[in-house]
Amino acid sequence: MKKYFILSCVALLATNTVTAATLTTTEISAKGRFVVPTSISCTELKFGALYVKKSDTQNSGTMTATMNSNGTVTMETAGAYELMHTGTSATPSTCSDIPEGATFNADGVVKLSGDSIYVDNIKYADGKLTGSLNITSDATISQNVTLTGTGTIGFVY
Repeated sequence: MKKYFILSCVALLATNTVTAATLTTTEISAKGRFVVPTSISCTELKFGALYVKKSDTQNSGTMTATMNSNGTVTMETAGAYELMHTGTSATPSTCSDIPEGATFNADGVVKLSGDSIYVDNIKYADGKLTGSLNITSDATISQNVTLTGTGTIGFVY
């Protein structure tokens, strides 16, 4: 019996061949660059008290009032609303802690009342942020209401 058992084991070993595969290895490297953004503080961009009226014409466009770096607001485009008078002087926004050599990047808008009243065309010049206030034809303007909104701007350095 032992003889048959040993012959069976030898026969099994002889019939099972092992195929060896070639293993190739390599080393990889990985790197990452981490940047912690600098926090910049900016004051509010204030358009002041704006006196507007519904246009007498059938103009259904968007009224655009633009502020310059001195705080002067002028109507660039008449729309369904017209800018009659700026009651108080506007104040451009000022920012602090801007890194040396930073370039300004503003994308998007600051919404004050849904999609109907918003600030876009935000620019940084002479140390001040300015922009254009837009009022669409479907905007509802209430008496003595202050509208506010927030947005994100960036300085790349």
